[in-house]
Amino acid sequence: MAAGSVGGCAAAGGLPDSPAPGTPNPTLSARGSCDLVFGSSCDPTPTPAASASPASRDVTGRWKGTYTCGQGLTGFNLDIADVGGGAVSAVLGFGPIESNPGVPNGRYSMTGRLDPRSLTLLPKAWIEKPSGYVMVGLAAELPGQDPDVLSGTVTSPACTTFRVTR
Repeated sequence: MAAGSVGGCAAAGGLPDSPAPGTPNPTLSARGSCDLVFGSSCDPTPTPAASASPASRDVTGRWKGTYTCGQGLTGFNLDIADVGGGAVSAVLGFGPIESNPGVPNGRYSMTGRLDPRSLTLLPKAWIEKPSGYVMVGLAAELPGQDPDVLSGTVTSPACTTFRVTR
């Protein structure tokens, strides 16, 4: 992997168009199949949104999926913990998948915010840094109470989207 590679992005595909005002916002989702070694398989079906308070959202626990960045489709785990008051912490671990075996393993900590309709995670510190990689953030719209799918945007110009399930 060349220097300057980026360590974060999402499942191949695109983002659906925004719904008209007053209509439910579907979960952003991957388009196409995901054949993963590092994580779980992808389901391209969108899930309708539901309104709820941050306290009723449970995004804690282990999530597995993929993202796309400069190095290509990459598998990752996301372990999210509730810190209280809408704050969360996370550890993002990434690595190779069957279709992209050259991606090295890496891990870093993140801090974030859980709002009624979104989750934002910002990079904090490397735990295991592969040469030439940078940390990236994640932003997702929440599909409803206790969602089993999170998908959204990887916040780096060299990246696109991510999708994880639990």
